[in-house]
Parts: sequence; structure tokens; C-alpha cells
Amino acid sequence: MTTAITAGSAPTAAAPRQAAIALPARLCRLRCLDDFEGAARRHLPRPVFGYIAMAAETRRSFDDNRSAFDDYRFVPRVLNDVSVRSTATTLFGRDYAAPFGIAPLGLSALSAYRGDLVLARAAAHAAIPMIMSGSSLIPLETVASAQPDAWFQAYLPGDVPDITALIERIGNAGFRHLVITVDTPVAPNPDNFARAGFSSPLRPSLGLAWPGRASRIHAGCSGPSCARWSGMACPISRTILRSGARRSCRLRSPGALPAART
Repeated sequence: MTTAITAGSAPTAAAPRQAAIALPARLCRLRCLDDFEGAARRHLPRPVFGYIAMAAETRRSFDDNRSAFDDYRFVPRVLNDVSVRSTATTLFGRDYAAPFGIAPLGLSALSAYRGDLVLARAAAHAAIPMIMSGSSLIPLETVASAQPDAWFQAYLPGDVPDITALIERIGNAGFRHLVITVDTPVAPNPDNFARAGFSSPLRPSLGLAWPGRASRIHAGCSGPSCARWSGMACPISRTILRSGARRSCRLRSPGALPAART
């Protein structure tokens, strides 16, 4: 497209470019978000990658959710001053650098050492929202301490006393935003997880050790939801895999958590 400039007019001076962010060498080859999936496949053990990348059944819901975004396009608006453009936005009275953030990822500490803290600190550095998963392996108090602006996502238990105890704990930790998952009235079919070799807790295997290069893997479960079920069948472990894997989840730090109901 070409444009003409009227005599006597002068184009607006271009704003100085922002300095490029220095990236680690291993990230320089990743040019778009899609590149991260291939890198993760090479880096993570097969069972862990399978847990993150796979979806239930035939992936129909996953694929439909993804393809829904194909109905939207960016509309170009030419001859507009873009020298002071910004993606900043305000949400719930808080200013963010972008209108998107980090969604909750269950068991993220399997893919990076203390992964929830990595995500929380990255979100704080980028000034974007971060939602901590209710099936995290890191105590929610630890994440709230590292990133006071983090949000919390919860799968609410089935009865009022457990719901009350969980919400009180979330509030006492300092979370100001609660995201409730409402689309899981029944557990998803775990067949694809089993095909990838994933179980909770993770069991040592060759598939777990190779070809992934993740430095540390947490094989236990001490998430906030599991902590409510000390000594009983853990609903997260029971949901993820119904095969021969262990189905118990035991509390690691009972002094810091509300007592389980008997």
C-alpha cells in the first residue's frame, strides 16, 4: 500500500524503539508460541509432556475451543498514529501491562522446579495476571507470599464445611481474586494420560527418565486440595488416573494446614 503526503505536512517523528530483551541462548530459537510445544516435547519426560499437552477422549472439546479463535481477525486501521500504542489495561482495579495472563496449570511443578513460583514471579515481572491452580504441588501460602497479586483457582469440594474451610484458607493466605472451575461435574476420562505413561503420584520408569531433561521432578502431591484429604483417598489422584497407580495422597506439612475432617 502506498500513500501520498500533502505538501507542507510533515510525518510525525517515530517513537524510539524499545531496547530488545536479552534472552537465554536456548530461547532465541523460539520465535512464536507454537515453537514452545516442540521444545517442551524434547525437554520434558514423555509422561509429563503428555499430561500437559493431551486432552480427554478424542480432543473434540479442546480442538473446538482452539478453532473458535479462527473466527476472529485483526482489522487494520491505516494512517493512524501508533507511536504511543499500549496493551495496558485495568482489571478489578489493578493495572496490567497486557489484557491476558497465565492460566492455572495443575501440577506445574512437574515441568519446572517449584513451577508455580516460577510462573508467579514471571507474571509479577511482566505485570500480567497469574492464576494459581487448585491442584498445585506448592502450598498456596508460599505462592501468595511470593506474588501477592496472584489469583487462585479452586475446585470446590462437595460439602459446605469443606468449601468454607478452603475459602477461609485462601483468604487468610492473602488471595484477593478467586476463580471457580464449574465445568467438571464428573472426572474426565484419563485414558490419554495412561497412554502417555502419566500417573499421580508419578512412578519411576524409563519413560520418565528419557528423553526428558527436566532437572527435578516432584513425585508427591501436597497441593491445597489434597491437603484437605490427609490419610484419605485424594480426589485429585483418584481423578487423574484410575489404574493401578497409588490413590492416596498424604499431608506433608500438617501444622500449616486446616485439619482434615474425620
